[in-house]
Amino acid sequence: MRIIVDMDEVLVQFVDEVLCRWNTLKDTRFTRDHIDMWHMEATLGPGSFEKITEWIAEPDFFENLEPMPGAIHGFNTLRQDHDVVIATSLAAGIENGYDSKRRWLKKHFPDFDHKHFICTSRKGLLKGDVLIDDAVHFLEDWWNNGNNRAITFHAPWNRVEKNFPRAAKWEDVLSIINFWEAHDEFDKIQRQMETAKTVELVEKTLDHVDKLMKPRRFIPVAL
Repeated sequence: MRIIVDMDEVLVQFVDEVLCRWNTLKDTRFTRDHIDMWHMEATLGPGSFEKITEWIAEPDFFENLEPMPGAIHGFNTLRQDHDVVIATSLAAGIENGYDSKRRWLKKHFPDFDHKHFICTSRKGLLKGDVLIDDAVHFLEDWWNNGNNRAITFHAPWNRVEKNFPRAAKWEDVLSIINFWEAHDEFDKIQRQMETAKTVELVEKTLDHVDKLMKPRRFIPVAL
């Protein structure tokens, strides 16, 4: 399979870092469970958008983020048997984001081929078998472009997403992928069996027709 993996909040703990900084700055007590919308500033309040934009513009912001729990093992497991692509989006005007994310990948996955690292805001246009993402708008874009396999990486801000199976952790991702692999293999075997039966039936039919078409000795009838 070609599996497209989101970066922020699938591989990388983005929200936790922002909340840590904001809580320290404003002496608040926000947690991930409070973030029930994609735009965090709607929850954090006035001034948060500008501050978050300032933070993510730091040259090493993304490079220093922590991996999601289980992400290193899970991602490496996927890479063993699948063509894995990382697709991430960047906020407009954040010039350092691309290089900072590449450095994060190099730190945690030194042998990862960076030709498989893509920055895009239209993941639905990518060619792949599975998308793993936490963003509802990316999952909807994937669905609307005729793709029927994706995994919603659970977060408080994507509870409304109902089209795809949900993974609460990386172990769930691997289980879902393994299930789809087994399902595809079963379908393949069924098709092979149906093809074999069809071939056998055609061969028997042709043999029967061949026998019918063979010339028979003419026996004259006495008048």
